[in-house]
Amino acid sequence: NNITSTPGATFAAANIKNFHLNTPLDRYEYMRMPLKLIPQPFIDQYNLQAKAKNGYVYIEIQKGMYGLSQAGILANKLLKQRLSDEGYHEQPHTPGLFRHEEKDIYFTLVVDDLGIKYGTRNDIDHLRGILKQHYDIKIDWKGKLYCGITLDWNYEQRFVDLSMLNYVKKVLEWYSHNAPRRKQDCPFQPAPQQYGSQSQILPKEDPGTPLDNAGEQYIWQVVGSLIYYARVVDLTILFALSAIAQEQANPTDKTMQREKQLLDYMHSNPMAKIWF
Repeated sequence: NNITSTPGATFAAANIKNFHLNTPLDRYEYMRMPLKLIPQPFIDQYNLQAKAKNGYVYIEIQKGMYGLSQAGILANKLLKQRLSDEGYHEQPHTPGLFRHEEKDIYFTLVVDDLGIKYGTRNDIDHLRGILKQHYDIKIDWKGKLYCGITLDWNYEQRFVDLSMLNYVKKVLEWYSHNAPRRKQDCPFQPAPQQYGSQSQILPKEDPGTPLDNAGEQYIWQVVGSLIYYARVVDLTILFALSAIAQEQANPTDKTMQREKQLLDYMHSNPMAKIWF
């Protein structure tokens, strides 16, 4: 796409509030709600008691709301159309990356978050003005936080550090994982190295004892908690997570040992950072 780094270009982050709400549906949805779940002041204000039938109020949904599976895609399509009308187009080979036909501005769109690279203030003001016509938008002019990622910019030396501050600390506290006795510098225990005629034969491993339901849930939760962090800033744990995930359908005490070693590694190396 011939994307080049413009001298003096600046990054800003933006968030569209209530992005999935109020988007017109392509077809109406219907639901019913027990009247007893609705606060009395709300019932009185809209005279719902008179509109209720057999203890329920029946609702016609005309615009996007939380809980509707199609709300996200409809909101995304509408935003893309509004941007296209103003000259902003998604790049053909990079989904989520937009650029303007004439202005020096690019941005990535992830759900309701925008990461914007712009050349001049007029360029970003143009995009900001278009979005404000339809949405409540908040802009972080320093571009310090995007999609949960902390961005530490150094424009003079032309580099940026990516990190997720305190994320690992919170995960370890959530799972009550204590510090290991010794520093752990390996996230996953590899298979023992074999030499000679047996080097190409995979060793037979004891499958271990199956975990109970609580153990299974623990395995799933830890993998789910770390996968985004791994993809964003700490590639060193991807192999360990992949290996554990392959066993999470039928985890054993061996799986739990692997997960404990991974958490020990996270405790010993809690502040991963990527430098671009």
